[in-house]
Amino acid sequence: MYCSVALRVLRPPVPISRSAISASRLPSRTPQQNAEQRDMDHRLGRTHRDIDATHDRNQELKHELGMVGTAIELLRTQISNQEREIDGLRDNLATSDHSMD
Repeated sequence: MYCSVALRVLRPPVPISRSAISASRLPSRTPQQNAEQRDMDHRLGRTHRDIDATHDRNQELKHELGMVGTAIELLRTQISNQEREIDGLRDNLATSDHSMD
């Protein structure tokens, strides 16, 4: 007993933090709280899976958009070439008409 008294004198009591006090006063979780936690965990997991699926779909759409952009450029090039051909044919027609006059 003499030793424990001496230790108390040498070492001041350690203050307990507010969070430790409030945590010690918290009752244990109820079954309803546990069920709510499981439900929230399930919803969070589903949300993460939805986010991952959306990210994957966005990547696919970006790829498709790039392919469509390439196709549009090819079509523009073809249109430009055809317009030049039409202009050339019109010039030939105008030259032919002029030479027939």
